Amino acid sequence: ALMVRAMYLLVTWLPVLTFAVPLLLASKGAPATLSMSMRKRAWSTLHSAIALCGAAFIKWAQWASTREDVFPKDLCEALQQLHDDAPQHSYRQTLRILAQELKCDARLIFSQFPKKPIASGSVAQVYKARLRKEVAAVCSDLAKPRKLELNDDGTLDVAVKVRHPNVAKRIFLDFQILRAVAGWADALPGLRGLHLRDTLGQFSHTMTAQTDLRNEADHLLKFTHNMKDEIQIKAPRPVPGFATEGVLIETFVKGDGLGRAIRQKSARNPELCSLGVHAYLLMLLRDNFMHQDLHPGNILYSVDRPATSSSAPTAPKTPEAASGASGVVKLELI
Repeated sequence: ALMVRAMYLLVTWLPVLTFAVPLLLASKGAPATLSMSMRKRAWSTLHSAIALCGAAFIKWAQWASTREDVFPKDLCEALQQLHDDAPQHSYRQTLRILAQELKCDARLIFSQFPKKPIASGSVAQVYKARLRKEVAAVCSDLAKPRKLELNDDGTLDVAVKVRHPNVAKRIFLDFQILRAVAGWADALPGLRGLHLRDTLGQFSHTMTAQTDLRNEADHLLKFTHNMKDEIQIKAPRPVPGFATEGVLIETFVKGDGLGRAIRQKSARNPELCSLGVHAYLLMLLRDNFMHQDLHPGNILYSVDRPATSSSAPTAPKTPEAASGASGVVKLELI
């Protein structure tokens, strides 16, 4: 299995080594417009190779995309797509995994389940689905003392996280190969001080733990308990009875991705930044319990606008109101 996986990775990275790297080197002496086009093509080739290589490489790319202090800005922009648009597995595979993990036909649990996911990450992909009324009622009762908020018809909108097939095995094989490469790199005088093999060992332990979605369910329970008194900092809650190694059903949360606010530079950005720092310090100093995958794809924001009476006189719009600055901003950490 190691040999087959190593050959696959080698073939996948050949276009990067034989095309992207020479293209980057050649772009240094090209005119500005041509250089930009050449770099974009090279990063696109790298993006495709990383997407084909699986969870371990995608997770690294997600981290790298947030580090404009370390990597070129155009590379970070190319890798940002992997935050929630990693390769997907098929709908047929999803139904098979749901049946294996939940021990029953998915149609007995969901009144609605789409064929296409709303997002796909390095370990799993996520669907927006709806629990049947009778199932939602039992789950809400099990969630006491904080009952789940059901729809008017008694159903419940949920996010269904389905783990990619064979992802745990591929992560294990990839890190066996990367450790061997890191061992050779550690033997080189120029790289000896980086301790690449030890760093990979820590990273592989974290990645392996992520493949068991029951860990995430436990962490979500603890995190939402820690933040229960925070009005502006929220997270989805695991739905009782639906957390297995390969499937996790959570309450569905709405919001825009933080990456959008970063790109568009909205009037809300100072408040979003302040709220993000506040959430970080609460986790770090009060709770000693950190969300350690806080890239922009895992932070949603929304604005709860105050209700207005139709009979009330209409006040002239201020620049803040016109830009959507009224209301309470909330962060959802997913």
